[in-house]
Amino acid sequence: MDWESHYILGKIVLNRCKKDPSYAEWSVSPDLDLGQFLHRFHRHRISTLPQIFQEYSIKHPSALVEDRLAISICILSHLYLDIFNGWVFCWGLKPPAIHMPTAVIKEYVRDLNANLFDQDPEGAKAFYHESEIIFNELPRFSSEDAINATLTELLRFTPCCCNPATSINHISDFTGVQLEFQNSLLFSSITSRYFNFLDNFLQAMSLESK
Repeated sequence: MDWESHYILGKIVLNRCKKDPSYAEWSVSPDLDLGQFLHRFHRHRISTLPQIFQEYSIKHPSALVEDRLAISICILSHLYLDIFNGWVFCWGLKPPAIHMPTAVIKEYVRDLNANLFDQDPEGAKAFYHESEIIFNELPRFSSEDAINATLTELLRFTPCCCNPATSINHISDFTGVQLEFQNSLLFSSITSRYFNFLDNFLQAMSLESK
């Protein structure tokens, strides 16, 4: 997904778990090496949290770094949002997560990995406004709930062979907070609504281009 979408979701999730919204810039940090070979394998794995943190904080010295829980929440929200437009190798060498309809796969890959609104500011405004409406339906929850909910959605759209306990241990080691994975469907209704929104949007866009 594009950076604006990542930022919007990151800020809303931080708000819901009463974290400083200034950390929302970390929602784009996994894309620090965007364009490099196997980008989504090298920088979209949960195990790379320390590397992302180090590289992003060096490149952006003004970024807040004290609250690693907030940073982890933002990075996980990035991985979650990326399942809507491609493969996310969040589990490493195991099968990737993806939630993208095959009927519009070319449109997703082409349009949602690029700035599809360069020549259409009004279209961009409408797109992000609708996205924000959907994301704002998220209820209040704790930081641990946010982590479990995003991990659960990644698991739901990974075919097999995943162990969330390993991932939660990586997050615990990075944050210094002892966490335990519990299945949480807090994001499931948002996932359905956002998926349908993107599907309808891109199909309409595809028809207009014909």
